Amino acid sequence: MKLSEAFYLATVANGRFFAEQGMGACGSFDAGMSFDALHIITDAPASAALTAENQLERFLYNGDDRQIQGRILAGELLK
Repeated sequence: MKLSEAFYLATVANGRFFAEQGMGACGSFDAGMSFDALHIITDAPASAALTAENQLERFLYNGDDRQIQGRILAGELLK
């Protein structure tokens, strides 16, 4: 499975499932959706030459919580 397929299943597809269960709209950047995100710091300049998809893949395989600078849940920055 490609990273893009796995990412889609983890975000948009799961968001649709939760919406169908009446648990709120999430999983995409469409209007009216809940915005949940991680603010991740990469190890520049090593990551500078990588595409955004390659940087995400690198974080998913090798990253850890030390690289997460912020967490956003339903549009609110968590402390």
